[in-house]
Amino acid sequence: MKKYLKIVVVFILIISCLTLTSCTKTEKEQKILDKEMVFSFEHPQTKQKYKIIYANQLFYPYIEKVKDNPNLSTSETLELYNN
Repeated sequence: MKKYLKIVVVFILIISCLTLTSCTKTEKEQKILDKEMVFSFEHPQTKQKYKIIYANQLFYPYIEKVKDNPNLSTSETLELYNN
């Protein structure tokens, strides 16, 4: 019974560490995206907060690749877009 309990505790600790590690990485990536793509401000009278997301920045790498390769077929450009 003690051996079974030790295995369960170790398993739970490993799963917890993996979960926390994965969350931390995602939050760091999101902060980088926020700095580059999100403009936040607060209305001076109503104090309502707004976030403007510049999604067009997500398309710049795709546009550059298509410009660099003008002979791509439609399926190839669609694959680039999906990636």
